[in-house]
Amino acid sequence: MDISPYAVKAESIDALSVSPTLVQGRASYTVATDVGHSPPGVIQLRSSALNIETVNLARQTYGDFVPGCELRDMLGHVYVYVMDLVQGVAFCRARHQLLAPVMKHCLLQTTQDFASPSFQPKLEEIREGHPLLFRPDYRMVLNHDDLLEMNIHVDENTGRITGIVVDWEDAVISPFATSLGGLETILGIQTSTSYYFHPDHEFLRTSFWETLYETVGCVSDEDRRAIGVGRLLGLLRTHGFDRRPEKENAQPLVLGDPDLVCLEAMLSIRSHCE
Repeated sequence: MDISPYAVKAESIDALSVSPTLVQGRASYTVATDVGHSPPGVIQLRSSALNIETVNLARQTYGDFVPGCELRDMLGHVYVYVMDLVQGVAFCRARHQLLAPVMKHCLLQTTQDFASPSFQPKLEEIREGHPLLFRPDYRMVLNHDDLLEMNIHVDENTGRITGIVVDWEDAVISPFATSLGGLETILGIQTSTSYYFHPDHEFLRTSFWETLYETVGCVSDEDRRAIGVGRLLGLLRTHGFDRRPEKENAQPLVLGDPDLVCLEAMLSIRSHCE
């Protein structure tokens, strides 16, 4: 559904002066209130409804990293939501700046905040280890399930993560660690044929795991193995299909597909999670 004809009406919501955000979604149109408006906010027009219950659950889980959101109006068949403004910029717009060698200290802050071989060995590792993810004592959590560079906002000057935009319609309750593969999004950059990691990606990745385990506290060897399996499973779900595998008509990517360069690169590195 094309919602662009409704975009001009965004300014009429609460009589605000607004401007389009720099990053737009496939099925939404988002504007932010102009400088000077207090408190700052966001208006998003969507062709489909958000699950507000899921958004509220995400706020309970992740606090202020998740912006508040409420359904304000309907414009024909278009849903109009008013949201809190997430400060900073989408990581995809700050990536080149933060990946510069002189910005290593800022990228380190991002990783701490975020706390080509054959695929067969990795698939076998998941097959053998997946029971670890469904033990009664292993945590099930709300996972964003689309933790990519356009959904993570960062402060360009400090590298701190400022929030995760309210793109939570695909969020799922699933085993802890299945979204941790999103870390790789901020440690490299994809071209049309390759995926290049930051020169210090090993140091940054190690710092992430050290920060995570320091925050979580005592973690058993069995849980560490489960975290490793969960990370692999999340990477395969995100980068191994042409869309989310639970979506209608989803197909696995075949060997030789250029879109597999991300998965090949991310599975080739040691995660340090165990």
